[in-house]
Amino acid sequence: MRRSSGRGKGKLFIFVLLFLLIVWPSYQLYQVFGGSDHREDAGRMLYEVALFQMGLVQSSLTEVASMSNTGQLDAVKLAVYSANYTHDRLVLAYGKDKLKPLDAFNKMLEFITSAQIAGYRPLHAEEKQMLQEVKKLFGELYEAYAQLITSNGHVISSEAVIVSKANDSMMKVLEQQLKP
Repeated sequence: MRRSSGRGKGKLFIFVLLFLLIVWPSYQLYQVFGGSDHREDAGRMLYEVALFQMGLVQSSLTEVASMSNTGQLDAVKLAVYSANYTHDRLVLAYGKDKLKPLDAFNKMLEFITSAQIAGYRPLHAEEKQMLQEVKKLFGELYEAYAQLITSNGHVISSEAVIVSKANDSMMKVLEQQLKP
C-alpha cells in the first residue's frame, strides 16, 4: 500500500509542476496579449482628461482677484484653450445631442486676446469685475461638470443642463464686456 500512495503523490506533483510550467504562463501570456475582457471606456477616460483641464481653469480663475495687468491672464488663456479643446473632443465622442459645446470658452479667449492685443496693460475695474463674475459662474459649471459622466461612461442629462445654463450665463457676461 505504501507504493500506491507514493504514486498518487507523484502524479499530483507532476500535475502541479505541469500547471506551473505550462498552464499558468500560457494564461499570463493570453492576458498580456489581449485576452483580457477588462477594457477602459475611451469616452470615460476622455472625460477624466476634460475634468482635469476644467480643474486647471478653476485654479487659474481663483487668482483673478490678485491680477493687476493683462499679462497675468496668460495662464487663464492657456487653461481655457486646453479645456475648450478637450471638451470639444468629448462632445464629438458623446454627440451634440448629449453634450453641448462650451461657446463661452471661445468668448473668454476672445476677451483675453482683445485685452492683450495692445500689449500688457493694467486691467480696468470693469474687466476685473467681469472676471470675478465669470469665476463665480465657472464654479457652478465646474461643480456640475464633475458629476457629468458616470463611472460607466453615461452622461447625466440633468448635469449637462446645468453645465449648459452656466455656459449661457458666462456667455452673456462676456458678450456684454465685448460690446463696442
